[in-house]
Amino acid sequence: MSEQPYQIGQIVNGHRWTGVVWEPVTLPPPTGSPFTAPPPPPSGQPFWKKWWVWVIVAVVLLALIGAIGAGGGSKTNSTSSSSAAAVVPSTEPSSLVPTEQPTIEPTSQAPTPEPTTEAPTPTPTEKAASDWTPIVVKGSGSKVVKIDKPTDRAAIVTLTHDGESNFVVWALDSDLKESQLLVNTIGTYKGTTLLDPNTEDVTARLKIEADGNWTLKVQDVTKARDVNERIVGTGDDVVIYSGPAGVIAAEAPSEDNFVVWSYSDGSDLLFNEIGPYKGENTISGGPLVLSIQAVGPWSMKVAP
Repeated sequence: MSEQPYQIGQIVNGHRWTGVVWEPVTLPPPTGSPFTAPPPPPSGQPFWKKWWVWVIVAVVLLALIGAIGAGGGSKTNSTSSSSAAAVVPSTEPSSLVPTEQPTIEPTSQAPTPEPTTEAPTPTPTEKAASDWTPIVVKGSGSKVVKIDKPTDRAAIVTLTHDGESNFVVWALDSDLKESQLLVNTIGTYKGTTLLDPNTEDVTARLKIEADGNWTLKVQDVTKARDVNERIVGTGDDVVIYSGPAGVIAAEAPSEDNFVVWSYSDGSDLLFNEIGPYKGENTISGGPLVLSIQAVGPWSMKVAP
């Protein structure tokens, strides 16, 4: 009897040798083997109709859509991030952001000074009468006298003469031209006349024609005497009328000229007559400067 080639219990090709016959056995696949058991045989239905196939397809499609969306979203997010970076305010303090201002406690105000009654300082063209000293000159015969008075200021000139011939006094401007006739008489004289009644007149010298002794005194027009309703005088004179407007009645018994000028903002000729004269006119309210040219006594009265 020959030796058996197989041992009892040996498994070959899925059969175990019993020593007599081969018995089929089912062996589990070895662990860690690169071979696996074959899938169960198909049931006869196509694989694309299996439910798990559609699940896999859906998952793949969702993954692709997600990837595409993620790419576009990353661009949008990057743009948004850059924009956000431009508009997000810095946490650092900025000088342009208004900060809360400290509350200023009210302080007590200095008391308002009470207005004073002190007169304003006059300008050079509006010097007060006391700001210049009257000019007094004495002489005889014909002379040209230099005078220095404030410009643009009217003045009064008081003159005397004791000669027997002509006594003529002219005002000369800066060009030494005759600008105003102050006195033109014969013989003795005593009177007051108005010098530079217009603001554009500026007298620089007085030219005197005389044969006797004479005196002159130049002072501001405010030195003229003040009068109200009743005005009386003799010869040439200058007065300041401070009364109300009204009717002025004048009387001059001499047979010589009787002339009265009124000066304020402008000039007004009140009387220009040859006496003896008696008459009326209207007069504005004062203060007014009245310049009277007359020989002998005269009188005026204002009735409201």
